[in-house]
Amino acid sequence: MNAPVPPVTPPSDSGLTPEDVVRARLRWRTLAPPAFRDLLDAPAVSDGA
Repeated sequence: MNAPVPPVTPPSDSGLTPEDVVRARLRWRTLAPPAFRDLLDAPAVSDGA
């Protein structure tokens, strides 16, 4: 009666390897404006503190 539930594909089978994710992050960083790069590299503390 119920439709068969398709198997859940783990993240590793989604077509992106961890290396692809790292490469995408690096590419995004190189394309990001300097202000965003500074935010990514800055420690997680507010400027006012």
